[in-house]
Amino acid sequence: MSPVANYEWVNPETLAQTRRRLHLKPEDVAEQAAKLGSEYKKDITAKAIESWEAGKQAPALRHLEALSQIYVCPVGWFFLPDIPADSALLDFRGVAPGARIGASGMQTLRRFQELADWAEDVAIQTGQFMKPNIGQASQRDEIEAVVQRERGRVGFDARVRQQWQSNHQAFDWWRRRIEGLGVFCFVMRLPASEVRGASYFGVHGAAFILVNSEDAESATGRMFTLLHEYAHLVLRQSVVCDFRGSSDGKQVEHYANRFAAGMLLDHSELEEHLYGLGMHRFREQWGDSMLDRIREPFFVSRDVISIYLEELGLAPRGFYSSKRSAWASRSGFGRGGARPGRTQAVQRLGMVGNTLARVLSSSQAESAVSVLELAEVLDVKVEKIPAILETFRSAGDDT
Repeated sequence: MSPVANYEWVNPETLAQTRRRLHLKPEDVAEQAAKLGSEYKKDITAKAIESWEAGKQAPALRHLEALSQIYVCPVGWFFLPDIPADSALLDFRGVAPGARIGASGMQTLRRFQELADWAEDVAIQTGQFMKPNIGQASQRDEIEAVVQRERGRVGFDARVRQQWQSNHQAFDWWRRRIEGLGVFCFVMRLPASEVRGASYFGVHGAAFILVNSEDAESATGRMFTLLHEYAHLVLRQSVVCDFRGSSDGKQVEHYANRFAAGMLLDHSELEEHLYGLGMHRFREQWGDSMLDRIREPFFVSRDVISIYLEELGLAPRGFYSSKRSAWASRSGFGRGGARPGRTQAVQRLGMVGNTLARVLSSSQAESAVSVLELAEVLDVKVEKIPAILETFRSAGDDT
């Protein structure tokens, strides 16, 4: 029941609902509001928010505009009897079973969904919408057959790996190939201890993948995430993934893990390599340094090696799960520093990917999307848009 039954301006209860859905405390909102502008530091305080939600006072329109940015929702929501029901296409789940995603993670996931819906709309308006050319499978299908089919679709085999010289180059190859199938692949910052990635289908069937730029294992970890999420699209499911599963999603998470590992590396390749290293035997413990030595020539994450060691009977049951738990509690590894030469335009290309960049830099988009709208979506100054669009066009020409 709303604190004030007959509200004349905003609905106090709706203000509270929009805040609580992102697990934000009034103090968190006040802190974020201060970063939007110095004038909000005095106006949007924890005390003011509590007063607005109690119906004792009412916020001004400019306050609502600031809150809509923080809560990742339209200003119009604040006038409704209840906020709209969340889309069932995103199921939020943290890295650890039962763990709750924090406010910053929830905000990024909402922005991912907003950006995805916007991208689908723009693609339709500009006549560039295309259904993704990805396969479809169920958990009853043999994983090896699904992997071989999707490998063929993207054009990957062991010979491709020989062309790579770095983990970043390997990730870029996989991303471009999946984008080439019409999938939108976004890379955004999320708390590494909470979420690694997400997948999403738009209302009209556009397919989206979100990869966490802060993955603890940098490029190799992002590769595993990318293909894990691709598995969810193939299974026609959209969920935020914990990579170890939860009580209600263990089977699908296990399937997606095996799919990602299979896309990146064959069992036979790993076994041959282990024999060559003199390491093809059962061990109760496989240290991280050993995993790093094994994975080095394959451009894969520790996830892949751990999954296979358990499947090959060279590690005890539950080995990967225990390793994943240990890694989640540690700081990042294998990062190798920031990538050089990343201007703001290149950074935005890295965020939205080639699929959306191609749509936005097209001649059709010039009349459909204003410069102001682009600046808001990409979170840049208006004067930076021409340089960003030129970078987007160049990326499309190189694809």
